[in-house]
Amino acid sequence: SCIRNPIEGLTKGELMRNRTNWQSWRSSIQKGARAAYRDSSKPKSCAVCGYDKTYEVAHIKLFLIFSDDALISEINHVDNLVALCPNHHWEFDHIGLDLSEYQL
Repeated sequence: SCIRNPIEGLTKGELMRNRTNWQSWRSSIQKGARAAYRDSSKPKSCAVCGYDKTYEVAHIKLFLIFSDDALISEINHVDNLVALCPNHHWEFDHIGLDLSEYQL
């Protein structure tokens, strides 16, 4: 497969070392995740409620759980991404919304 985004070939550790602060690497990860999801055939609506006016892309397995030698392409792989409406994304991030019962 061809690498569309130059950070996809980096490891998590390399990306974190190459960026000046956490906001910079976090922004790079999010941008890559949104592009990967947008270009996929996955539904462009919330996996929980079906809301389709807007969606946010969330990592199913969180970035911080991956080892420093995991490739960004693995972290941002479409199988690790899910579309959620803003409300369900907040619930997933802050109160541990369980996605296991939904079609991802």
